Amino acid sequence: MSGITIKIIGRESDLQHGFDALPGEVRRRASIERVEKCSPVAPGIVSTLTERQRDVLTATADVGYYDVPRRGTADDVADTVGCAASTASDHLRKIETRILSTPLETDLSTYHCK
Repeated sequence: MSGITIKIIGRESDLQHGFDALPGEVRRRASIERVEKCSPVAPGIVSTLTERQRDVLTATADVGYYDVPRRGTADDVADTVGCAASTASDHLRKIETRILSTPLETDLSTYHCK
């Protein structure tokens, strides 16, 4: 029996919730073949960030800082990386400035997956 392959990018818990919401017949016939860790920005841009900035950027995804609607705050990012909220805010501004000022050599619609 032939089927289709669908690549879905998102937070694992959200994807699991979506899969669980599918009708039972669909869930019985479907399988998840692979789960990968993905970064929401092009790999060339990430390489321009410091290690600490990459940690902060990862924390933003973990807490939902850039989700719509926003689920996390700069305080949540700070708690995740172990710094003051003002320091996290400084890191976020520097990350955003660096990303927005970096020439886009890679299509940002393509996530970098490891």
